[in-house]
Amino acid sequence: MDRTGYLDDWEKVKDKEEKTEREEEREIEEEKEEEKEETETEREEEEKE
Repeated sequence: MDRTGYLDDWEKVKDKEEKTEREEEREIEEEKEEEKEETETEREEEEKE
């Protein structure tokens, strides 16, 4: 394999890793938002009682 082919493969791997990291970060943010909403809902229910 020539150097260009190696670099192309490396770029593909790197792009895939970056995409995976962004997806994981987005999932973490979504989980934080869900927990925040659940906490707010629980507080509202407690205040009603």
